[in-house]
Amino acid sequence: MSEKKKNTGRRAANPINKLGIEDLYILRTNEVVKATGIGKTNFYDKINLGLWPKGIPLGARAVGWPVWEVRRMLEAIASGMNEEGLHEVVLQIERYRKLGESTV
Repeated sequence: MSEKKKNTGRRAANPINKLGIEDLYILRTNEVVKATGIGKTNFYDKINLGLWPKGIPLGARAVGWPVWEVRRMLEAIASGMNEEGLHEVVLQIERYRKLGESTV
């Protein structure tokens, strides 16, 4: 006879979350625009003004942003950070990217 598993009400741990891989997931432009709630033109304006980091090239015509970068930017915006502060967050992200490149 088969035994039924007792439902403890807890979910099994997600190994992806445990490893932090979810933060490395790349979001494409439309996903980021949807997450920010702003229009695509406004989104690209923010990039050009240095208020959002440029996307990471994924191919000839595709770019994306790691989830952790999008999360960091949304946290900064939600906290009411001014443009100078947002620009500093963008610079921090860009410096972090360069550090990653130098360790590869």
